[in-house]
Amino acid sequence: MSSPRRQPFTGASLALALLALLAAGSALRDASTSAASGGPGAAVQPQVRQALAWQGAARVLVALREPPSPPAGAARLDVAALRRQVAARQGKVLAALSPAEFELSYRYQAVPALAGRVSAEGLARLTAHPEVVEVTLDALGSAAMTQSVPLIHADEAHDGGVTGEGIVVAVLDSGVDTDHPDLAGDILYEECFLSGGGCPGGAHAAEDDNGHGTNVAGIITSDGTVAPIGVAPDAQIAAYKILAASGFGLFSDWLAALDDIIANHPEVDVVNMSLQSGIACPATTMATAIATLRERGVATFISAGNHGSKSSVTVPGCITEGLSVGAAYDVGLGTVNGWKSPCSDTGTAADDVACWSNSDDSLDLLAPGAAITSTGMGGGRSTFFGTSQAAPHSAGVAALLLQASPGLSVDELEAKLEATGTLLVDDLDDADPATNRTTPRVDARVALLADGEDNDGDGCTTSEEFGTDAGAGGRRNPLNPWDFYDVNGDGVVNVLGDILPVASAFGPSTGPNYDAALDRSPPPPGAEPWDLGPPDGAITIEDVLAVAGQFGHRCLGPP
Repeated sequence: MSSPRRQPFTGASLALALLALLAAGSALRDASTSAASGGPGAAVQPQVRQALAWQGAARVLVALREPPSPPAGAARLDVAALRRQVAARQGKVLAALSPAEFELSYRYQAVPALAGRVSAEGLARLTAHPEVVEVTLDALGSAAMTQSVPLIHADEAHDGGVTGEGIVVAVLDSGVDTDHPDLAGDILYEECFLSGGGCPGGAHAAEDDNGHGTNVAGIITSDGTVAPIGVAPDAQIAAYKILAASGFGLFSDWLAALDDIIANHPEVDVVNMSLQSGIACPATTMATAIATLRERGVATFISAGNHGSKSSVTVPGCITEGLSVGAAYDVGLGTVNGWKSPCSDTGTAADDVACWSNSDDSLDLLAPGAAITSTGMGGGRSTFFGTSQAAPHSAGVAALLLQASPGLSVDELEAKLEATGTLLVDDLDDADPATNRTTPRVDARVALLADGEDNDGDGCTTSEEFGTDAGAGGRRNPLNPWDFYDVNGDGVVNVLGDILPVASAFGPSTGPNYDAALDRSPPPPGAEPWDLGPPDGAITIEDVLAVAGQFGHRCLGPP
């Protein structure tokens, strides 16, 4: 098995990487956007020039022009062709540089990128080269740190025979306790990418010396002997050690793991990245790798981070080609203080969104992230808080869904997870309801849904409810019996059978005409208008408007 070549990671390089991390505020403001094509004027992140001015060299990631997209209708990604095209682009760039101008750390196999130390002269050559799109600092990132399985109904999936069997989840983290009784039988293979020979067991060993990765892996696939059972206990793990014992790792190492999956491991079905940083998107090289995985049918679940920001998500969670996952509580824990932000959660309860969980309008999913007990180093248990724990819950549910529905594209997988999730409201730590953000919390029952069956009793089959046109009300939740306002059950929302009865029952539950079958609770803030809930004890103008808004709708939406 081939792998990118590694070069020493010096103390000076660590200092530069830490500079990038500490300069997060500046990075959030100043991160350059990537150029659409290479050549003179290729984008250079300001922190690269700062590092050069400080020390005369900078550790960088170099994004190259992407190879042409495969022909429309191509059955699958041609990895061999991709590797040849990437190698050709890399060769052209390296041929223009001397070893003094660019000291190579990684020559990636399937991602159009290079990593290494560059001098000022080398940077000038890179920015002038027609194959180069962007040059960014090789920043430092870190880990993003049992009631949760039944909360998301994964136990029901297990009872239905869906356990993730046959699905491989790559875990990019601090490694795994490979001797743990709940994990030892689930590890398919191991790899380590830590610059400077930082792999204690060598390049093909991912033994955990931090603990974070062992907890994350157990959330996905613990057998339940010592620690609580995982979401997908029969899934297999591809263990990638890309964080050192300190819990930190370089972006170039993270990219090397993604590159290895693309180039060498078609058996991987899902990727989990419980990682965060202080750097803003774009992250062109990592985004390219995750987009390539998505094209190959591999979904990448990424923690949103624990900084307490409600207006931004940083690398890698901000990469839109992946699925970003925020954290909610799985049980009431009293008052919890955010360790990465000054916020506090008081009176916590299951499905409360954590104040310290990063989000913005691009956040895809929520999942349990506090407090999650799973496998721990030394064959025991460990308990962690964080979006790091939320991401593997989502990856585990994806493994269940892929076992039940093989061949789903990432778009289809994402649509099903989002449509069936329980909608949770984040008040964004302010008192204005108008700013509330609603995001679906994963529900493992999605893996039990049969396309031709009416799973929620509203007269519509699962495939009809998923539909194709969310904007026309044709993509509803097949686990929500309240979202289709066909109160008389004739298959269509009309005036006589539905709208007039609701209007005639207007008033509180104590009123003479009230009928609970006609009552709905309104959608949460920011949700779709058909995301109605169970009876709330009164038929109001909101109910009348909701049924009127569905006039003419059938199971697949309006005709």
